[in-house]
Amino acid sequence: MRVWMWLVVLVGCYDPTIPANVPCSLEGACPGNLVCNNGLCVDTNDAGVDMIVLVPGMISVALAGNGTGAVTSNPPGINCPGDCSEEYPSGTKVELTAAAIGDSSFSGWSGSCGGTALCSVISDQGASVVATFPLNRHTLTVMKSGDGTGTVTADAGIDCGATCAADFDSGTTVVLTASGSSESNFTGWSGACSGTGPCTIDMSQARNVTATFDCPSGSMTFDYPGSPATVTRPACVTRIVVDARGGAGGTGFYNGVRGAGGKGGRTQATIAVTASDVIKVYVGNAGANAVNGAAGSGGFNGGANGGSSAPVSPQYGGGGGGASDVRRNGTGLADRIVVAGGGGGAGICSTSGYNGGDGGGLTGGGPAAPCPFNATNPTGGTQTAGGSAGTTQGYCSASPGTSGTGGAACSPSGGAGGGGGWFGGGGGSFEGGAGGSGYAINGATAVTHTSGFQSGAGQVIVSW
Repeated sequence: MRVWMWLVVLVGCYDPTIPANVPCSLEGACPGNLVCNNGLCVDTNDAGVDMIVLVPGMISVALAGNGTGAVTSNPPGINCPGDCSEEYPSGTKVELTAAAIGDSSFSGWSGSCGGTALCSVISDQGASVVATFPLNRHTLTVMKSGDGTGTVTADAGIDCGATCAADFDSGTTVVLTASGSSESNFTGWSGACSGTGPCTIDMSQARNVTATFDCPSGSMTFDYPGSPATVTRPACVTRIVVDARGGAGGTGFYNGVRGAGGKGGRTQATIAVTASDVIKVYVGNAGANAVNGAAGSGGFNGGANGGSSAPVSPQYGGGGGGASDVRRNGTGLADRIVVAGGGGGAGICSTSGYNGGDGGGLTGGGPAAPCPFNATNPTGGTQTAGGSAGTTQGYCSASPGTSGTGGAACSPSGGAGGGGGWFGGGGGSFEGGAGGSGYAINGATAVTHTSGFQSGAGQVIVSW
């Protein structure tokens, strides 16, 4: 194969009316001021212009791009890379075909051809074409899961965060690094990677990878403090598990005889929360035990006071137990989202002790036994109303329970106070007080109510 190319530097004034590149013999004459130079008439007066004069019959191919491909000709002669030029007889129609190799694509011709179809040239004036083969690009998509927060980054293209997908040339190696936020933990990759170390991906095809960020677990236990407390938790927490226990009722007293107060209830529930929610905990205290000369006072958070028969008779009722509850974004009763009812206090009827009703459940418990000369026994709080009050013929009537608060015993009597709750239990007249009801807000999950669970002061455990 013979490869001929000439670089002709033209100087002087160019006259477009005089034909150039006309074939000539070395001895032949050319028209006008053209001279015969290596078989072609050229203009020597085109000042300052460098021209590549295509050799008649010469077809040349160049490859470009970061991919891989080949160009072949029909008739044969070009098989590029390797053999990228060929001289053909004048008037030969030469067809060039481009074929991508591996994970590359053919993006088009430039020079004597354009587009992406078959390149067809005539050999008379020669031709020079460029075939471009770029590497294919594949998409890397990063996803995040879990209840925590964090970012995934790469040295280029990915900053997720905001940019969680990018295209990369085939064969590119991408290294992803995951970082949990200050209150989250990165727990591992899934999809195109596994483990917890840097994720190295070969982008020979589209890839998907998931980074999981979990919120750290924790819990807080609140015992009776006498004032509200705040749940401090990581901002990534989206749910809390509440285990609330109400306070028990106090014992009654008559010359050493005592009845037992009702136990506090227990409410367990899972509640959805946001980072901006302010969660307050109110832990109910146990109702005070009656002593010789004084009835028991109600426990903090809704427990009601016991009654006294003095000076007619030394009979003293116990105080109702306070409810334990959790409140969201406020301190009012309407802000409660979980409530465990308090137990009713124990009463004294004649010379016997009468136990108070247990707190908790959807309806609080009534006293275990009625005083023989009572007209009515008190009842526990429900989901919609406070418990009714106990009454005794010829004596005083106690108070009914209300939202959050048990009913007080009346005096003179040895009745006991009702327990606090979603709705408080009724107060007793000689007999024991009734327990308050439990509650979990609509939408709570895994809700369990247990009556008569807690002795002594209440408690609240919040975990996540």
